[in-house]
Amino acid sequence: AHVVLQDKGAPAVLYIDTHLVHEVTSPQAFATLRERGLPVHRPDRTFATMDHAIPTRNVDITLWPSDAATQVRTLRENCEDFGVTLFDRIDSADWNAIVGLPLLALALLSLIWGYNWVVMKQVIQHVDPFDFSAIRTVLGAATLFVVLLVLRRPLGLQQVRQVALLGVLQTGAFTALIQWALVAGGAGKTAVLVYTMPFWVVPMAWFVLGERVRGMQWAANAIAACGLVLVLEPWAMGGSAFSNLLAVAGGVTWAVASVQAKRMRRAHDFDLLSLTAWQMLFGALALCALALLHPSRPIDPTPYFWGALVFNAVLATGLAWLLWLFVLQRLSTGVAGLSALGIPMVGALAGWIELGERPTPAEFAGMTLIVGALALVSLWSLRQARSTPPR
Repeated sequence: AHVVLQDKGAPAVLYIDTHLVHEVTSPQAFATLRERGLPVHRPDRTFATMDHAIPTRNVDITLWPSDAATQVRTLRENCEDFGVTLFDRIDSADWNAIVGLPLLALALLSLIWGYNWVVMKQVIQHVDPFDFSAIRTVLGAATLFVVLLVLRRPLGLQQVRQVALLGVLQTGAFTALIQWALVAGGAGKTAVLVYTMPFWVVPMAWFVLGERVRGMQWAANAIAACGLVLVLEPWAMGGSAFSNLLAVAGGVTWAVASVQAKRMRRAHDFDLLSLTAWQMLFGALALCALALLHPSRPIDPTPYFWGALVFNAVLATGLAWLLWLFVLQRLSTGVAGLSALGIPMVGALAGWIELGERPTPAEFAGMTLIVGALALVSLWSLRQARSTPPR
């Protein structure tokens, strides 16, 4: 700091040349800036560090006291939103615990959810789409509650209305819309239409959450948009127009749910596994009501039906939702949503191999652009984590 004004007999007026903030008292200041729509005055001269709530041993953040974990996560989010340099607690040996593991989770999620488009398309030969949606989400929720009991994680439910809303959006409405779209739409193209989600997430996160959207995210978003246009080929649209509308509506619903989940975690400290189980239960109940009200044909209990049910309940519903919320917790909403563009690529390729939905040259070009956008944002995330100076 240096003296700006010094009157005789009065305290000196100082200009703070370098401002240091930490995780305990900074949330109130950032919240005030966000409420008033103000930026940090000199982000280039403001630096943040973790120096109060962190443990003395290298312990996974999921095992920290809830207050400490919330403070650390909040500081990371605020620094990203306001462009403040953060000297995190990680070093070169464990940077992957912050970014590497979420990216690995995204890769696994892409494979599970990508191939599941083929499974969901095939299984409706044996069961009504709404019946299948209800059964798989009920079993998925039951699986998560069993895991909660085995791990002795908290079963308590807080913020019931918000969790119920999240469940109706993220499990109920989204699952019903995509399963309905697959009745007339191809697996690959339906997957691509649903995953227009990132183009809705980024502006929603900016407008509702005040998340800072960096130039690299806009560039990756633009590349992915071009890829999706080529894959979709609107000049030669196939399938049902109503099916296409349902798929896009599913993408918008997912984007709204993603922003809702992020906003909930900013206001309250939720146990990740417990939140996943409860929101899925609320969504499953909504789907059960829909299935009961909607006339349906009898279930044909073939081996494929049972295999599809196990795949959806255990992997594509229980495990995959847990992976998604884990990713959303560790990465910004925009980055997480854009990275998920690998899922429709896997779905389109699986549809080509197993269902004969052969991509055109334009679709191949679009897939290449989507992969490029995914690689761009992933490498940017890795670079951000690696460039954080060790403490």
